[in-house]
Amino acid sequence: MPRSKARETTIYSGTSIVLSVASGRISFMNGLVGPCLALDTACCSTLVTKHLARSGLE
Repeated sequence: MPRSKARETTIYSGTSIVLSVASGRISFMNGLVGPCLALDTACCSTLVTKHLARSGLE
């Protein structure tokens, strides 16, 4: 029985399945510059987002 070919491991292998890097990848693909932020706070992400937005305006 032939063995299945193992996938090649690269320095990007670990980030390909992590959702928190999506904001950086989307920003890069759209040519955006500046900081990007991923929020993963379960049920209170709306409140955290509003807090961060207001803090950024001050």
